[in-house]
Amino acid sequence: MKFREKLLKIKVPFNNKKPKKVYSILCNRNRFDPVFRLILAGEIVNKEKRDNLILFTSSKNNYFNKIFENFGIKKHLYLNLSELLSLNFIKSFYFFLKAILIIIYFSFFKINYFIENFSIKKNKVGRLIYEDYHRRNFNYRKKKKLISINFFIKIFLAYLLVDYLENFVKEHQIRYIFLNDNNYLSPQSILFLLGKKYKIKTVLLGQEKIIKYSKKKDYIKRFYVLEKSDFKKKVSKTEINKYLKKRFDGSVKNKDHINAFKNKKILNKDILQTQIKRNFRNYRKTILFCPHAFSDSTMGLGDFIFNDYYEFYCESLKKMSSIEDILWIIKLHPTRKFYNEIGIGEKYLKGLNTKNLVICPDNFHTLSLIKCVDAVVTGRGTVTCEAASVGVESLAFKVNRFQNLNFYTKYKSKKDYFNKLRFIHKPPNLSLKKKNYAKKALFLMNQKYFTTRDKIFLDERKVKNTEEYLKNVIGFFETKPKKIYDSFYYKKLKQVLI
Repeated sequence: MKFREKLLKIKVPFNNKKPKKVYSILCNRNRFDPVFRLILAGEIVNKEKRDNLILFTSSKNNYFNKIFENFGIKKHLYLNLSELLSLNFIKSFYFFLKAILIIIYFSFFKINYFIENFSIKKNKVGRLIYEDYHRRNFNYRKKKKLISINFFIKIFLAYLLVDYLENFVKEHQIRYIFLNDNNYLSPQSILFLLGKKYKIKTVLLGQEKIIKYSKKKDYIKRFYVLEKSDFKKKVSKTEINKYLKKRFDGSVKNKDHINAFKNKKILNKDILQTQIKRNFRNYRKTILFCPHAFSDSTMGLGDFIFNDYYEFYCESLKKMSSIEDILWIIKLHPTRKFYNEIGIGEKYLKGLNTKNLVICPDNFHTLSLIKCVDAVVTGRGTVTCEAASVGVESLAFKVNRFQNLNFYTKYKSKKDYFNKLRFIHKPPNLSLKKKNYAKKALFLMNQKYFTTRDKIFLDERKVKNTEEYLKNVIGFFETKPKKIYDSFYYKKLKQVLI
């Protein structure tokens, strides 16, 4: 029997305490690891507080709904377009007409105006709608068009979601909202906004990472930001160097690292100049530009100076092409194939018809490429740290995962960014101490965000496939379910919640 089918046969008596009138909301992302972490969160608040658990999910006929049911979470509410339409036809028709008026009104303005100003019941959903459209429906034309059927549907859906969820939150006493994500347009992102608006404790669960939002100041917290307090941890240079060797060999189980470093061509300046058919002596500087995956969310790490990472790429290239005494080498995102972005960046550059910008092949080893250039430009990439670790300046946005550190040049606005692209500013002094600090930052980031300690709920990113992950989880539930209570993750989660 396959493990997916076997999982449906398991019934565990979690969440069986007679509930009070207080509710906790769980929002289903339809992936195995997030599902189990939501179930454990529900088990804790039901067992300790006797909360009434409600699952918000997208479909009635959903495999994961049965898993929640088998673990005692039996009250399900369905949030998809057809279900929401059927609740109140008159109200739905009103929102339909309103969505038409909204899209016509905002079409007279630039897209930024919609992103920054569109709200529903004082919930700012403009960016959520735009990012969802950009990720799922954007065709990468140079000019963004607001009037489209897909954009209209998302505005209409946003009205339905906000209306339903806000009414639910106002009519029930909610203790916790449990989510796995808060980006793009979804029930999760709307619930995140409502949690902040109505001061409801909201908990974001991602692998073993847990963020609890209960106060206004908590909402600046992000999963992937290194704090100064993280550097108080004592780590030996041997341990750091051992990790860095694995990282730059591509033997760390992370798809970005594998695609950037494993079995890649090691370069020096002579080899690089031959490969890209450019002579560095013809330019004042040689700069490496490392853009992000175009469809990635800019919201994950907070505000950004461009609407999306494709716009960041295009606007950067236009400015770089005008700075003709600098040779710009472009290293497109190593995992762009996963996002179906092959050929997009290349096509845009070809349209510029400029000689001082060149895309380097994917088979170049990123760290050896960094060592061949004068500086690196990025938005928020880890290449910021990688460059500093070998003494190369990087120019990156001020809000990123290393924002509390001082080994890179920061830009704070578009104007500041375009000015600093000329590279006539004074670069940071990358002393041996700062280089070692950057190396430690790479190690700590891996430890904090990509290393798991639990023996039951393994890191999905590091197992061969989903079947291997499920085999481990099912083994515990079948033979020793009470061991769950002694697991590292369960204890960590309980400490945060109770």
